[in-house]
Amino acid sequence: MKNSTLAVFLNLGESFASLGGQAELMISQNIAAFAKAFKRIYVFTYNQESVKLPPNCILITPPRPLHRYLYALLLPFIHGRIIRQCQVLRCFQLSGTVPAIVAKLIYGSKFVFNYGYDYAAFARLEGKALQARSFSLLSLVAVKFAAGVIVKNKGLKIKGHYLPNGVDIHQFAPKPKSNSKIKTVLFIGRLEPQKNLAILLTALAQAKRKLKIIFVGQGSQKQILISQAKTLKLNLTIRDNLTHSQLPKLYQSTDVFVLPSLIEGSPKVLLEAMACGLPVVATAVPGITEIIKSKVTGVLVKPTVAGLTSGINYVLSHPQQARRLGIFARRRIQAEFGITQVMNQEIAILKSV
Repeated sequence: MKNSTLAVFLNLGESFASLGGQAELMISQNIAAFAKAFKRIYVFTYNQESVKLPPNCILITPPRPLHRYLYALLLPFIHGRIIRQCQVLRCFQLSGTVPAIVAKLIYGSKFVFNYGYDYAAFARLEGKALQARSFSLLSLVAVKFAAGVIVKNKGLKIKGHYLPNGVDIHQFAPKPKSNSKIKTVLFIGRLEPQKNLAILLTALAQAKRKLKIIFVGQGSQKQILISQAKTLKLNLTIRDNLTHSQLPKLYQSTDVFVLPSLIEGSPKVLLEAMACGLPVVATAVPGITEIIKSKVTGVLVKPTVAGLTSGINYVLSHPQQARRLGIFARRRIQAEFGITQVMNQEIAILKSV
């Protein structure tokens, strides 16, 4: 099927511009791997933009600015000639299936999508009841019509191919760091309620240590977290999304990575931190528990102040055990989560439908 054609649909409303630092990752890993396995690839974006892609990839943009929901529904009609050429449509995340479902109904197109996390539960957590109901309905339809579903964590009650995310184990690798008295705690991700960051800041305050705290990301909670850190007298720095190529150096200069989430899919930042040999403290929720074995490749805790405080203090108080956690974390990633291995499995799924 090297001579076959693939269509790639970004998540509903997304563009490479809106993906920020993740755009570089998607192009260098996902799309680059697809480009080696398929003769031609059409990449559909929701924005009128220009992006450098591999030579056999063609970027398809809206003919004019359209609302994302309207364009998702009209896309199979506007670009019907292109879609009919494609042997399979690869959709990113559940909402990325909207144009693929329409294409399935009109042309009988086959599509595969990744089910990253419990979308309805995520929406409920953010108080979006209508969106939660919409996701529940879309999930039923997408799973029914899909030729294949790539399930990102085992906690999801969805039938499909279990395939977690992967990481470039050469780009993300350990490097010696200076031994500073002030330890650095790192979090990377969206600054949203799902990530449980207010609880993390309280836990860091209760750890009663002089710490340098770095959050990397954007979101609705930014100003709330800055204010909370000031009240708690914490040394917090929040950096906007970095490019993906800037992340290895940041991981390598950090003492502990913390992921305090209430809900997760298959967190790439966790894989990257572990690949860099960092000791990790993370909450014991689906998507994380498949990756970390507590006290072997990281420390699993409850998503509470007490749980996070205990885990962080354990890592910072036991440097030899922390180094051991980092070594075994790196080995785990090398064995099962290398990006080449993961993408080869995904391409096999795409070619099997």
